[in-house]
Amino acid sequence: MLLVHDLARGMAGVGCFLVLVAGGLERRGELRAARRLARTGGFTSAVGAAVQAASVPFLAWTAASAVPLGASVLAALASGLVALLAGLAGKPRPSGSFAALLWIASLVLYLALA
Repeated sequence: MLLVHDLARGMAGVGCFLVLVAGGLERRGELRAARRLARTGGFTSAVGAAVQAASVPFLAWTAASAVPLGASVLAALASGLVALLAGLAGKPRPSGSFAALLWIASLVLYLALA
């Protein structure tokens, strides 16, 4: 189950990266491609965060690791939600960076367990 959790974390990260790339396309004026890529990245990030959250009950081995793991998953879910909303709105530039920062925070919290 750890492999599923890590793959879902990577999937959420790829989705955030796609939203960031869509922000660059929007800045250059390619609005149609930016919206399409932002939608794809938003859905990818949201699905990755949801699968990651679903795998948490199988990973909480000790009570000491439950708090950082829970905080990590909450940050990942927030990142997926922000990326999804950015994709649905078609405006990836301001919120794509915030989604990526939340994903990085979730990764740092997860690595604090090791």
